[in-house]
Amino acid sequence: MLSITSHNLLQLTRPTPDFGGLVPSLYCSWAVWAEQDVSGNWYLPPDFDRASALEFPVHQPDAEFPRELVQQLHTRAIFVGLAPGESGLRRVAGVDDWLPFHAPGRSRDDRVAEALRGTPLWGSFMTDLLPLIHRDKSLLLSGWLKDPRNTAEITENFAAWEWLVQQIGALTNESNRTPPILCFGAQTYAYAQLFLTGNKRLTAREYTVIKLDSYSPANRKINTVSYRDLVIQALEMAAPELLEEP
Repeated sequence: MLSITSHNLLQLTRPTPDFGGLVPSLYCSWAVWAEQDVSGNWYLPPDFDRASALEFPVHQPDAEFPRELVQQLHTRAIFVGLAPGESGLRRVAGVDDWLPFHAPGRSRDDRVAEALRGTPLWGSFMTDLLPLIHRDKSLLLSGWLKDPRNTAEITENFAAWEWLVQQIGALTNESNRTPPILCFGAQTYAYAQLFLTGNKRLTAREYTVIKLDSYSPANRKINTVSYRDLVIQALEMAAPELLEEP
């Protein structure tokens, strides 16, 4: 039975004593996107594209979460990117809460929004596999992950990642289950397999990881429509139960 409330979501927008006073809402979000009209009302546009505002529909500090929004949120699956990039260094609590995966323009987050529209995965939890690392270039990050001098920091990152997942799971009375991890891109999938499964994992639990195509603008072979098709096809093959209404 879901127990997410406006109150316990607000708790995630405040510093915690863990990981140097981490503010969870700066490192994660939910698969819900909306636009706001001139009167301040949130609405779902007929489609998402590069020009869409792509906001998570609550930004005011300490604002109550609308009941209809809270009811959409769940942890039946968790979407992950690799790392926040340099933009993560500039996030400010009370201003940039729930910003990950909700940036318009060149990040092409609109492709994810359109892919999940109208599916049971709308409302899923989203975060990065390496939430405390900021590397804009994937090649630089790849080299950093392979350097044994960074083992302690890598371990801390996965501890932070699992802590985030458990905090969210606790909101839904599902902290004892291990939801499938849906990875954006081959590199994210490779590191999730390495660090979340098998004997080399850095987490207390072993997770099931599923590969999705990258939605990055670097993937020039896709558009918003074809990306949705790729996501649905991947899930139909790997985890069709995620496309069934709960």
